[in-house]
Amino acid sequence: MSSLPGSKHDTLTREGLAKFEERALARARKYKLEAGVSDRGIAPADPCQLPFWPAPVRAIPNGFLRSALFGVVRKGRRRYLKGEQIAALDGIEIRYTGESLDQSDLDVWESVLHAVRLQELGTECRVTSYALLKIMGKSDTGKNRATLHEQITRLRANALELTQGRYSYIGGLIAGAVKDEETQKWVIRLDPELRPLFSTDQFTRVEWAARHALRGHQLAQWLLGFYSTHAQPFALKVATLHRLSGSEAARVDHFREKLRKAMRAVEAATASQGESFIFELRGELVHVRRKRRKRSDQYRSSSGGSTVPAAGGCRSSSGGATVPAAGGCRSSSGESHHENLSSSEW
Repeated sequence: MSSLPGSKHDTLTREGLAKFEERALARARKYKLEAGVSDRGIAPADPCQLPFWPAPVRAIPNGFLRSALFGVVRKGRRRYLKGEQIAALDGIEIRYTGESLDQSDLDVWESVLHAVRLQELGTECRVTSYALLKIMGKSDTGKNRATLHEQITRLRANALELTQGRYSYIGGLIAGAVKDEETQKWVIRLDPELRPLFSTDQFTRVEWAARHALRGHQLAQWLLGFYSTHAQPFALKVATLHRLSGSEAARVDHFREKLRKAMRAVEAATASQGESFIFELRGELVHVRRKRRKRSDQYRSSSGGSTVPAAGGCRSSSGGATVPAAGGCRSSSGESHHENLSSSEW
């Protein structure tokens, strides 16, 4: 039997989640007004604050989506990487040290970003396990709390060197985290030097409803993120997608069968959204077409929004609590840009 929304053992019912979202969005509007931002994605006055994005989407740097950083990883023991170069599109360079990361780790990281976006980077984001799990569309259970703890630890215990556009970022995915084991309240900090990765045309807004619908299907989630960064996707070889996704499938022909299922899953998950993806496998090439529906002005901004690039070195202030807005199910844009592939990859 479901408990009341907000209770310790609340299950993820439609009614409970709707009430949770209503409360969280009301608080988000309050903080948004205080931060001086609007639903149209106007650049924050403080260059160390992330650009605002609406609740139905998640914003992720293009370098993370166009690479195997958050890859397709088998369940079980993870590989430990030490300064290893990560497969990525031309124009993006990534070296990574730490346990390999998968799409569930990306769910956690983008949810932390979603909570932090209303305040200055580097300040303390105070959020409960309950709230983070609800942002991810998960119920507040002991197992999910333990998994969340493990994932936040993994996101903290790494070193990343990423060059994307004119900026390079060297640091961790999470700067620090403290948890009260009794209350399950977290204090999480992100490095303010992450801000340039969210400058104009350097990040993409991914439809959360579609991504959530693909939960548990890592390759499909990776495909959705990867192709969301392309306004007009190029035809790519199956072998190229195998490499870029970080798939652990031993043979390309085995990967091809997984890819067929993943493409159909993405088509189904995006069919009712603001824009859908239509895939076609012709021989060794994957062709993708994006089919867009008309959007309201609120969700019409490009993937980069109207933000202002910030150089590194922003100073952070102390304090600053925020309450994250829960995910929704309406559509937003997720555009971008260009890529430099050699002819052998097309």
